[in-house]
Amino acid sequence: MWGAHSAGFAIVTILVLIGVPDSVLLMLGMVTLWALLYFFVTKKPYWQYVIFLSMTVVLVNSAGMSTVLLDGERMGFTFVGAVLTIMVAVIVDLVMYHRIGGSRDLPKPVDDEPTPF
Repeated sequence: MWGAHSAGFAIVTILVLIGVPDSVLLMLGMVTLWALLYFFVTKKPYWQYVIFLSMTVVLVNSAGMSTVLLDGERMGFTFVGAVLTIMVAVIVDLVMYHRIGGSRDLPKPVDDEPTPF
């Protein structure tokens, strides 16, 4: 997934650095919106959908501000969100399985004998 986000951001950054006008970028944002809807509706792999999602969010929301700045902010916030998600997952794992000062109780083995009704 990180590769798909990064690919989308990289494509937008390259388009901005080569000097594509903002009006063309906005129109390209509409094209990427249709592409992401196509990938979503046809149940394509998530990473393919995310490439167009990342591009669409940056291209459509960049009107009136620096596209490179918005692109960098989105990439940074994606990274921060991933780090926070990992931290919460580790904390939940520690709390739910009592790994702080204790050991996790393993489930009891299931008897092979069926229970009578």
